[in-house]
Amino acid sequence: MLQQHHSKKVRLSVDCSAEERRYIKMLAAREDKTISEYLMGLAREQMPMCTLNHTPNAETIRSIEESEQGIGIERFESLDDFWKSMGE
Repeated sequence: MLQQHHSKKVRLSVDCSAEERRYIKMLAAREDKTISEYLMGLAREQMPMCTLNHTPNAETIRSIEESEQGIGIERFESLDDFWKSMGE
């Protein structure tokens, strides 16, 4: 399942009628949840499960270590210079 990152949250606004809100609130209360918890639970059930392995391989680890040491780093004077180098 997608990882839940609680450090940075954003607000979601849902437009509905007063009757719809009461009904959603009742459904949430029946599960002893807030409306937000209830709706997020429904959404999470539909979110795709991630089956990728996020452990870096040896080449990635080596590349990260080298970049942290400044090895193989290219510097550019401007974003335009960077994009020009990408076209070569």
